[in-house]
Amino acid sequence: MSLEEYVEGLNDFLKANPKAKELPVVYASDPEGNNWHYTFSSPTMITKIGHSRSTSYDLDEADEICIN
Repeated sequence: MSLEEYVEGLNDFLKANPKAKELPVVYASDPEGNNWHYTFSSPTMITKIGHSRSTSYDLDEADEICIN
């Protein structure tokens, strides 16, 4: 999913559920949803380096957006 698709989905969700804007945001720690944690940071640009990732400060070098 692209950042644009993600934001459009959030905007559509808020239009349909305006009171939800006051709820805290959580994320699942695995695909099965066995654990949940609060989101604690703003989106960050990430550069992939081999099998690891690093924060990027240059959009031209960014490969992904980390949402947590």
